[in-house]
Amino acid sequence: MGSVHTAVRLVLVAALVAPVLAAALVEGQVEDVASERTRKTTHVKFYGHVFGAGLDTPMPANAQPTDGESNYGLGFFGKCVQGVYYQGLAPDVQEGYPKTNVDCDRGDTLNKLALFSSAGFVDVKSRNLFLSQGDYTLFHNERGNTKDIVLDTTQDVTASVYLSLDAHSWLVGSVAGGSNETNCPYYNPPDTGCLYPYWGWDPAAWPNYEVRATLYAAVLGDHGSDPSVAPPIREAIESGKARVLAEGKKRIDNVMNGLPNAPNVLKFEVNLGPPQSPVVEREESFFLVYSWYTVGPDGKPFNHDNWRLWAGEYYPPTFTLPVKNAFDVELVVPRFLHGKLAILGLISTPWGSYDVDPRETKLVVESDRGEIIVPERVLVYSDFFTGHGAHYKPVNVTYIWDYVSDGLKPGLYRATVSAKNYQHSASAACSATFTIAKDGSAGDVTVGRCGLSTEAFLATGPATSAGGGEAGPENGRGRAAPPPRGLLPVDAAKGVL
Repeated sequence: MGSVHTAVRLVLVAALVAPVLAAALVEGQVEDVASERTRKTTHVKFYGHVFGAGLDTPMPANAQPTDGESNYGLGFFGKCVQGVYYQGLAPDVQEGYPKTNVDCDRGDTLNKLALFSSAGFVDVKSRNLFLSQGDYTLFHNERGNTKDIVLDTTQDVTASVYLSLDAHSWLVGSVAGGSNETNCPYYNPPDTGCLYPYWGWDPAAWPNYEVRATLYAAVLGDHGSDPSVAPPIREAIESGKARVLAEGKKRIDNVMNGLPNAPNVLKFEVNLGPPQSPVVEREESFFLVYSWYTVGPDGKPFNHDNWRLWAGEYYPPTFTLPVKNAFDVELVVPRFLHGKLAILGLISTPWGSYDVDPRETKLVVESDRGEIIVPERVLVYSDFFTGHGAHYKPVNVTYIWDYVSDGLKPGLYRATVSAKNYQHSASAACSATFTIAKDGSAGDVTVGRCGLSTEAFLATGPATSAGGGEAGPENGRGRAAPPPRGLLPVDAAKGVL
């Protein structure tokens, strides 16, 4: 019987939702009234899930913290030099070092980490799993975004990364069987010094060590394509297709390593300044590249030793973006049918439907008399599905309410659907209205449209706007951005939004 009831319910949902959504998208009962740029800025943090390094091995980043991931330091070496000084000497006279200059900014040097925006959750918890069970097939590498990302050009982009410097390149940490993450003889928290030197690290000080962080946007392929293929980040940068959104540097005069009371894992925090462009377009992908090196006497970068790039639950590289439209409840649509009231809510984020917390999705019904109604006989259906092909579709949450059995009184009501993103840094709500006539029968309804509509992008084609609905020649991709939509108040006296 359970399967029969489930089938009947699903048919009922389909009958209710399909005409509701079609009517809302075609009729457009409400007007756009506010620019996305007037909205409150949310600072969304993206966490890097790191199992490799270099531009040819970009790693996924998303709004999902790195809880439960293995903590370790990836050892690398990659000597490079741009100037005539190399520890005070010309590079071609030092035994074991490059005989010619190698540009530290070249794409094939390993003093880099690239983080790209992943469209879904990262379930990989260790480097071993990444290397042994499919590499990029384990990630969600779809190109592009759900919709344009509106950035606040008055707020700073920030980034951080954990590094340590020494002349050994083997991997250390929990996956290497160490007793703790930094190979100190006793447990020491991140960013705190070990009281004495220990094996695996070279006691030394590195002068003028610098980390550069650069945020890019670029079209890396057809929208939604190549979910199991690494993004071509190196190619986009070297070809000039990637545009710089923000860039900053952080220098530490003396990086102490393996010395008493010196942190064994050093956190570099970089301020990239405000975004140089107000919009990352739907067709683009965004990614951040860290580079690290010593600044020589001539002011140019070089690397002459090995380093460890740290990752995991305790040491995640991160970057934070100031976003105007970080989270939207785009649409709330009430509809009476078969003695029930269906209330549909469409929820989205610009970077993928994974970033919606199902536990924080709520329906509140309020009467024109100020009473809060708690529906009791209500069924909830949702499609929090984050498989390939569904990342850029809004989340659909539908409430089927037996309002007659709940004894709902005649009057005007406002239905508000609210929700939060996964890390609870952003939230949104949208309202619609419905009426119950004096005889208890179904009355009029109004549709609530809020935020920046995903469907508007599908209807208007590729973008040409420089951002936020303002036409601009900068990007020249042939489409005007869809009109921005604001959160619309309910006018209880008129019964409209």
